[in-house]
Amino acid sequence: GEEPGEEPGEEPGQEPGEEPGQEPGKEPGQEPGKQPGKNPVVVPGKDNVLPNTATNNYNILIIGFMVVMAGSVLFFVRRRNAVTK
Repeated sequence: GEEPGEEPGEEPGQEPGEEPGQEPGKEPGQEPGKQPGKNPVVVPGKDNVLPNTATNNYNILIIGFMVVMAGSVLFFVRRRNAVTK
């Protein structure tokens, strides 16, 4: 079932014990002489503007609260006027 010339259990182009895309003896993301977290990540070609993620939830909540309060005021005013007449 295997192709001739391949040894079982080995991936082509990879040395045993080596992670793909990593140089031996070097930590990923570490460069000598640089302190991590000191420089912000800047993507070239972008304006570095935050995305618009605002929602209307609090505006709708305030409007709903105002409608409930107006309804309560109308209810009590009409009830008081009905009792006094």
